[in-house]
Amino acid sequence: MALIVVAVVAFTSAVVAGVVSSALLRSQSALRDTRDQALSRQAAAQSELLRGRDPGLAQQLALAGYNIAHTVEARSALLDSSAIPAPVRTPTVPGPLGTALDKKGTLLAVVNSDGTARLIDRRLPRRGPTAVWSVANDRLYAVAFAPNRPVLAIGGGTTLTLWDISIPSQPAQKIIDLPTGRVKTNHLAWSPDGSELAAATDTGVQRWRIGDDIRSVIAAPPLNTGKTNAVAFSPDGGVLAAGGDGLAIQLWHRGSGALPTPVGSLPIGSVVLDLQFDPTSKRLAVGSQATDAYLLDVSDPIHPTITSRLGPFTSYVYSVAFDPDGTIIVAGSADNSTQLFDTATAVAAATPEIRPMRILPGSQLVLSVAVTTDTVIDTCTDGVVREWALRDGLTSDYLGGRIFTLPTSADGSSALVGLVAPQGSPANVVNRFEFGPSGVMRPVQPSLPLAPGARLSGVAAISDDGRTAASGTTGGDIELWDLGDASNPRRAAPPLHIVGAQIAAAVFTHDARYLYAASNADESDSIAVIDRTDPANPRIARTLRAASLVQLLTVSADNTLLAVATATDVEVWDISGGPGKIFRRNSFMGFGSTATAVRFGPGHLLAAGSDDETIRLWDPTGPAASVEPEPLAGPTGSVESLTFDPSGTRLAAGIGDTQILIWDTTDPRHPVGFATLTAYGGRVNDVAYGPGGAYLTAAGPAGVLRTWATNPDAVIGALCRNPASVITKTEWAQQLPNAEYRNPCPR
Repeated sequence: MALIVVAVVAFTSAVVAGVVSSALLRSQSALRDTRDQALSRQAAAQSELLRGRDPGLAQQLALAGYNIAHTVEARSALLDSSAIPAPVRTPTVPGPLGTALDKKGTLLAVVNSDGTARLIDRRLPRRGPTAVWSVANDRLYAVAFAPNRPVLAIGGGTTLTLWDISIPSQPAQKIIDLPTGRVKTNHLAWSPDGSELAAATDTGVQRWRIGDDIRSVIAAPPLNTGKTNAVAFSPDGGVLAAGGDGLAIQLWHRGSGALPTPVGSLPIGSVVLDLQFDPTSKRLAVGSQATDAYLLDVSDPIHPTITSRLGPFTSYVYSVAFDPDGTIIVAGSADNSTQLFDTATAVAAATPEIRPMRILPGSQLVLSVAVTTDTVIDTCTDGVVREWALRDGLTSDYLGGRIFTLPTSADGSSALVGLVAPQGSPANVVNRFEFGPSGVMRPVQPSLPLAPGARLSGVAAISDDGRTAASGTTGGDIELWDLGDASNPRRAAPPLHIVGAQIAAAVFTHDARYLYAASNADESDSIAVIDRTDPANPRIARTLRAASLVQLLTVSADNTLLAVATATDVEVWDISGGPGKIFRRNSFMGFGSTATAVRFGPGHLLAAGSDDETIRLWDPTGPAASVEPEPLAGPTGSVESLTFDPSGTRLAAGIGDTQILIWDTTDPRHPVGFATLTAYGGRVNDVAYGPGGAYLTAAGPAGVLRTWATNPDAVIGALCRNPASVITKTEWAQQLPNAEYRNPCPR
C-alpha cells in the first residue's frame, strides 16, 4: 500500500511539474511575443521618421520590423517603403572617399580613408564589392578609370599609383607608382584617348604622358595653379579645365606642344570643388563652396560664361556629373542632398537660377555623384554607395493641377486623371497612364484635350475595357473619346450638355452602354442617364433626381444597381430594367455628415464613407439591408474615396488626413485592418488598384500619382535580392539599441 501511495504521489508531482513547465513555457512565449511586437512597432516608427531623409535605411528598418513580428504597423511601414524611391545600398568604409564609374557604367571603383580600394560590378544581381585590395598606408581621395584599357589610377595623401584591373573579380595588381612629390591628390582625370593623366593636387595640376606600354610613363610639365581641387578633359580632347582655391575656372587648349596653352579664365567667387564637361564639350558643370552649382558655356574657351546657377543648396556642392546624353546634371552637396536638373530647362530658362527637377534625400554629406543611362549613384561620408533609379516609375511628374479622380479599366492597366488646373493652364487636359504588372506607371501620349473654352471639373471616367473615356467640365458638358487606337484617340461624339452647372461625378456601366453623370453645384441634384447604344450619337435617356447634392456614383458588377453618395444619404437605385424602369430601391441615412464616397465590391457588397470619418460595409439587397451596419475602425479624417482590389478581399480608402487605410474584407461582416499607408504626403482624393491588385496608386491635390506594392512578401523579395543593402549591425545598434541584431534577409 505504501508503494502505491508513493507511486501516486510521484505521478501527481510529475503531472504538476509538467503543467507548471507547460505554463512557464506559454508564459515565456507570450512574453517573447509581446517583446517582439513592441520591437516591431519601434522599428516601424523609426522607419517612418527616417523615410524623408534616408529612405534606404527606412526601408531596411521596416523590413526588420516586419521580420520580427507581423504587426500592422510594421506591415504598413514595409508597404509604405515601396512607394518612396529608395536606393540600392552598398556599404564601404566611413570617411573621405573617392568614386569613379567606368565608360560602360558597369564597374564602380571606390577608394576609402582606410587605404583600401573596392570594385563593384553593377551587372551582378547581388551587390557588394567583387574585389577589395589594400592600396597604401594612406588616406585615398581620388580614383579614375583609363578610357581604353583596364587600368585604374588611385591617388591619396602622398601616393599616386596605377593598377591592372583586367580581372575585376580579383584584387588589382599594381603597375607603377607615379612621383607626386608626396603631395595630396584631390582629383584625377584621363584624357579621352588615354594618353594623358592629370592630377589636381595641393600644389597645382600634375600631368603624365602614358605610352602604349602602360609602364612607359613620362612626367609632363605641371600647371602651376596653386591648390587645385578638380580637373577635367573635354570629351573631344581639346580643352583641359581646372579649379580650386583660386576662386576661378582656368581653361587650356591642348595642342601638340608639351605645355597646354592657357586660353580663358572665369572667376566664380568661390572655391571650386568639382568639374565635368557635357558630352558635346560645350558646357561645363561646376561644384563649389557656394550654395549653388554652376553651368558654364565653354563653346568659346577664350570667353567662358556662366549661363545658369543650379540650386539652391544650403551648403557646399562637392560633386557634379552629366548623364550620358547631357540632358541631366546631377549635383551632390554637403547639405546631404543629391539634386537633379534638366539641362533643357537650363537652356530655355529666362531666370539665372534653375530649380531641381528631383531631390534625392540623404542623412550624410554627399561626396561624389555619377550617372548612367538609368541610374544615379551617390556616395556619402558614411561610406555607403547608393544607386537610385533615374526614373523610378513610382511617382508621376506634377500634372499641373489638383487631382480629384483616378478611374481605371477593369484590369487596372489603363487610367485617366481627372484634375482641376488653373484657368488658361496647358494642364487643362485629361492625362492618360498605363500601369504595368511591375507597378511602373507610364504616361500615355497624347493626352485628351477639351473642347475650346471648356475647363475640366476634376471628373473623368473610363470603360471597363479601356476603350472609351469620358470627362466632365465646369460648364456641365460630358466629353467622350474613343481610345480603341491608344496612340490616336479621337472624339467619339460632340460634347453633350447635361446641366448648367459643373459635372461632379460620372461612371460607366460595366458594358459601357450607359454613362451616369451628376452635378452638385447650384443646388443641382440631377443624375443624367446617357444612352450610348449608338456611340457616335449619345443621348440623355432620363434624368434622375437624388435627395440632395451628389458626391460620387458607382455601379454594381452585374449592372443592376447604382449607388449614389449624397449630402444626406446613400441612395441605391435599381437600374436592371433600363432607363425607363429605374427606381430608388432604398437609402442609408446613418452617417452623421455628407456621404462622400461609394464603391461596389463583389456581388452587391457596397462600401460607403463619409465626412464623419466612418466607413460602412453592407449588401443593400440582402436580408439585413435595413439594419444599420457597424462602422469600420480606423479613419481619422473625411473619407474621400473607396476601392476594392480585383479579388474583392481588400478595401482601400483614401482619407483626407493623408492616410490610405486598407482592410481585409474576406469576411465582409468582420473586416480586419491590414495596413495604414502615409507616404502620399497629402490628402488622398482617389485610390486605384493596378493589374492583379499587386499595386495601389493614389492621387490628390498634390497633383502627382504615387504607387505602392500591396504584397509584403513581394516587397521583402525585392529588398533581399541585394544582400549588401541589408541593415548593418552598426545601423541596427543606432536605431534599435536595446535589441539583438537579426539579419532580416537570412540566407
